[in-house]
Amino acid sequence: MKTPIVLSVSLVLMVILAPPVQACWGFRPMGMGGAFVAVADDANCAYWNVGGLPFMEKVEEGQMVWTSRVLDEEGLLNRQATSSNPYYDTMNFALKFGRRRKMGVSLAFASNNDSSIIRPGFGIELVRDRLGLGVSLDSWYKSLVPLESNGDLVWLDSHIWQMNLDALWRINAKWSAGVHIERFWLIDSTVRGIVGIGGEESESESVMEEPNVRPGVAYRPNEKWLINAGIYNMLGNLDEDPGFSLGAEYKVNRLWDIRGGLYNLGMEDSQMLTAGWGYKFGKDRELGGWFGMPLDDADFWSLSLGFAYGF
Repeated sequence: MKTPIVLSVSLVLMVILAPPVQACWGFRPMGMGGAFVAVADDANCAYWNVGGLPFMEKVEEGQMVWTSRVLDEEGLLNRQATSSNPYYDTMNFALKFGRRRKMGVSLAFASNNDSSIIRPGFGIELVRDRLGLGVSLDSWYKSLVPLESNGDLVWLDSHIWQMNLDALWRINAKWSAGVHIERFWLIDSTVRGIVGIGGEESESESVMEEPNVRPGVAYRPNEKWLINAGIYNMLGNLDEDPGFSLGAEYKVNRLWDIRGGLYNLGMEDSQMLTAGWGYKFGKDRELGGWFGMPLDDADFWSLSLGFAYGF
């Protein structure tokens, strides 16, 4: 059986190949404006909504998706963060199984020069072909985060453990809705002083205190079109206004897809116009990319490329 071999190789590649630069989680979701919570039909659901793991229509058994920023305003293969976008080049892996009750497992991994995140997830079908529920766990490490205190620059590192809760509701053949509740349970958050202060600054535990609630809806009017929308930080708990995203995917033919969208409208320094494309060479294998340019005074732009490999 080749599945264990592919799984092992995929997990090793996730650790070895993920480059230390910034981008976002998946070239297909970002090409559609970063509104993927209610779609969640391929391995990108490892980040966006693990409630979709049992229903991955575009995946035969399992899939790995890699996305990397290759060009931005600083040049080719820039290795420094140049925007407020908090996401990184990523590897997403997902595997579905089960006959009577569909289930799935996933793993998302990302890193940059001073931080890394790993997110294992699990999803299960609650109502046959209709409703899926999922949970994921984040281990998020940030090293040397600058903080100004009393006029002095203090460098901190932090380690966050948090649990996320997801759901995907396939209303009918055309409509679906989903929600990703990031930080549903803040298990532990520890900040340690590097310069200026010593010891641990804080440690906490809470349930639904300041979650990042991200609902979405998707509409498939026919076999050619997919239209979706979503809200980032709907409750406004992240010291910034909520962001609205809207996007679409159009199936040109059996090989090519084109995508476009608007990302995080209403959020200063992260609003973008996005465009993407994909070339398919199998049911769940694809080469693609996405391009993002700002809609406000921010001067960042980026081009990311990636591939999806299924088995």
